[in-house]
Amino acid sequence: MDMYDLLGIKSPQTQAIELAKRFKMCRKQFKITQKDLASKSGIKYGTIRHFEQTGQISLTALLVLADTLNMLKDFELLFNPEKYIDIRKLANEDNWY
Repeated sequence: MDMYDLLGIKSPQTQAIELAKRFKMCRKQFKITQKDLASKSGIKYGTIRHFEQTGQISLTALLVLADTLNMLKDFELLFNPEKYIDIRKLANEDNWY
């Protein structure tokens, strides 16, 4: 058992692999092969294959692939400070409970 198990959260590596699996499912839903995606995106075929197998890819390459699949907007949800409520703001609002 590791720290992530104790905390009840997924490790970064587990999340990377799951992200790669979701990416692969989306790619297949678009009916585009890894080679076709490589051609359309300019990202090497080996990079795409490696990502789908291991979850490892540069952020820039992942953003280019997401853009090629018209999914770049999904990244706007990451690290969005508006998504998190500051407890001080919450305490000052009426009906916060």
